[in-house]
Amino acid sequence: MSVDVVVVGAGPAGCAAALGLLARGRSVQIVTRPEGIEKPTETAAPALPHLLRLLGAEDAMSACEPCLGIESDWGRTAALFRSAVANPHGHSWFVNRKLFDDILRRRVQQSGGAILEAPAAGVSIEAEGVVVGLGHGVVKAKWMVLATGSPAWTALATGQRMSSIDSLVAFHARASHCMSQRILRTERTPDGWWYICPHQEYKTEIVFVTDKECASALRPLQGDTWRKLFMKTRVSQEIYVPSGIVARGAPIQISELMQRWGKRWTAVGDAAMKFDPIGSGGIVMALKSGVDAAKAVDDALAGDDEAFGAYQTWGRSVFRQFGQQRADQYAIEARHHGPGFWQRRISSSELRAFQVKTARESLAG
Repeated sequence: MSVDVVVVGAGPAGCAAALGLLARGRSVQIVTRPEGIEKPTETAAPALPHLLRLLGAEDAMSACEPCLGIESDWGRTAALFRSAVANPHGHSWFVNRKLFDDILRRRVQQSGGAILEAPAAGVSIEAEGVVVGLGHGVVKAKWMVLATGSPAWTALATGQRMSSIDSLVAFHARASHCMSQRILRTERTPDGWWYICPHQEYKTEIVFVTDKECASALRPLQGDTWRKLFMKTRVSQEIYVPSGIVARGAPIQISELMQRWGKRWTAVGDAAMKFDPIGSGGIVMALKSGVDAAKAVDDALAGDDEAFGAYQTWGRSVFRQFGQQRADQYAIEARHHGPGFWQRRISSSELRAFQVKTARESLAG
């Protein structure tokens, strides 16, 4: 099988890149793993509808609902509610990831793209193109877009090192009880932070974000521990969670690839830079990276040797700003807590290395 572009991964970034390339007349084959564990509900920035319109995928908004405000105690001693009415850019969105991703995949197929559910067994980047091994057969293409959702996998495939700010883990579950308001509620604790938000089908998404050290001590997946931890929080007051509810754990690596493109390949979405789920930037940045990368890949295939300059600069700038904001927030929280989760955030070698690198880049710029 031979196409213009093979896309490895069928999340928002991979589908956005595929749709952008198909609109430019390129043949596209998406290769993706069979669906695994369902992802928790995410928040997305107000720009979401605009990006979907650019892709001709406005129907994916049916998987989203407005976030009418945020209640948070970050950097404060008491919770503060910020209404979306006060945001000049409009309100954010809650995104049902399974339904959202399914709609984008259908849009790719309706636009002429092909989707093959098969894990990529290996990647070979050659002078004239790329070969993606599938275990049983291969896909050959002139260019490859890496949208696996994993900077570590992409780094291995492209022979580079991943740069990381922080390593966290999220323990998430859904309660059948419906929230009274369609808002995002967050609460930080000495061991991390919790957030709850609406999930379609009249359920509530509940997520606990911590690190490996706290997870090892608290054992949130053991017995009824996760529920007991949640019931100690302020945000649990309006949500009934029965005993026996099962939480799932998922790693969160806040990281980036230093080089987001190379000879015959481009990384998009979480494969290029990965944020934590509370930042509201993951889906929007994934879609935008797919849109921008599609144009750059099309230009590169047409012979433009400088097609990726702006894409690389944009990605570095976005991640640098996010990383600095995260470092500032960690520092604020660390002042209010003793040794433990928050102190580890600001003392981690990963974060210190990022701050030094950012400072050097700023001076050089």
